Amino acid sequence: MTSWIILVGIAQFFSALVVLGDKFLVSDHQLKSPSAYAFYVSILSAVVLFLIPFGVIHIPSGTVIALSLIVAISYILSIMGLYTSLRVASASEVMPIVGGVSAISTFLIKHYFFGEIFTKNFLIGSFFLVVGMVLVSHFRFPKRIVSYMFFSGVLFAVSSVLVKEIFSHTDFVNGFFWTRMANVFGALLLLLIPGNMYAIFHKTKNTKTHTTFLLLGNKILGAVAFIIVLYAISIGNVSVINALSALQYLFLFVIAILLAHRFPKFFGDEITRHEILHKITAMGIILIGFFVLFN
Repeated sequence: MTSWIILVGIAQFFSALVVLGDKFLVSDHQLKSPSAYAFYVSILSAVVLFLIPFGVIHIPSGTVIALSLIVAISYILSIMGLYTSLRVASASEVMPIVGGVSAISTFLIKHYFFGEIFTKNFLIGSFFLVVGMVLVSHFRFPKRIVSYMFFSGVLFAVSSVLVKEIFSHTDFVNGFFWTRMANVFGALLLLLIPGNMYAIFHKTKNTKTHTTFLLLGNKILGAVAFIIVLYAISIGNVSVINALSALQYLFLFVIAILLAHRFPKFFGDEITRHEILHKITAMGIILIGFFVLFN
């Protein structure tokens, strides 16, 4: 168990860096459309085609195909919701809500659809999670944005649970390949929605070079984190893995403090004495919630 927990910790650190990169990207006026962002993030999954010449890929079952498509659609919609949220609020306020909703939703999905039994501390742990999320976020954004965060968290949970189910029907490499190819298919489906073609190819054609490189570098790092998490899911407990996303909030908070003076536009409001004490208290409550939830 220790090995996959360590892997998740490494992945969450990478994910924290990716979230910060996403915050920069969505704050860049060159990337105004959630659909364009979701398209480019998803279409990059086509890189898995390099696996085909190695002979490790085989035709999946109908179940794997169906689950992969659901995972892809859930993932694309979840990052669109996350994108919209990050344009309005700071990463350290958005991610605890998205992660907390994802952790609780994972438990509920596993319980009602896969028969997983709640621990006796579930309600107590959930209470601490909700209180911590409310405190860390301040809810200093429109109610509409809160709905995007909850929407994103639930869909992340659906994606994680079904990925675990896919690995019960096929091996890791094959499951990884077909879930990524489903992302590519989902990205192409976005082109069928009226207005998306223009937003994806015309609004972004003048994107600055540094933005393009940041997007590519960020997604490569995100892919590494995702592969690590996928492998951890294949050998570990998906509910616990989702819960360990709390580590990401801690990394985000520490990074924000370290970079606040260099990038005051993005982090300046997070390093006041009151804000630091507030975030530490809220993060502590969230961690207590996760600890109670899984003990």
